[in-house]
Amino acid sequence: MRTLFRKLGQIGWSFPVIVALLALCISSTFIILSATATNDALKDASKFQSAYIIVGFIVYVALALTPYQLLLRISPILYLIGVTLLVAVFIPGVGKKVYGAYSWLKITSHIGFEPAEFAKLAYILCLAWFLRLRESKIHHLSTVLIAWAITAIPFLLVLKQPALGSAAPPM
Repeated sequence: MRTLFRKLGQIGWSFPVIVALLALCISSTFIILSATATNDALKDASKFQSAYIIVGFIVYVALALTPYQLLLRISPILYLIGVTLLVAVFIPGVGKKVYGAYSWLKITSHIGFEPAEFAKLAYILCLAWFLRLRESKIHHLSTVLIAWAITAIPFLLVLKQPALGSAAPPM
């Protein structure tokens, strides 16, 4: 337990950021609660929001405690999982069509997962791993072509869904 607290102290908590994040999480729950108070179909939306906040915080702490060297080492596996999940949205019964795009995986009747969000992080880690691996050959055409391929595979899968908001470059 002492080791866990020592590691939590090394995360680099920023008190103002944590307070702002906590305020946003609490206010979002109350806003959802007030917006759905008269709708029986959405009466549990604020409970789901609270659960998502708790799960998100647990994932945040777990990732913050994970050494980045480990993340880089397993990044090709994470990339393959991300691409597999992007392909899985096209499987009938597994993928869920939302607003005209097959971009969600159905976990339960109420809970879904958008694999493009996981694939973005896995892609960034994998590309960082690859470019670090090829650091001495960074100017070779083969390095550029492989980096483009690493980029193109998830991009084209997201484009085919078509979840263009996930495939578009940031502005």
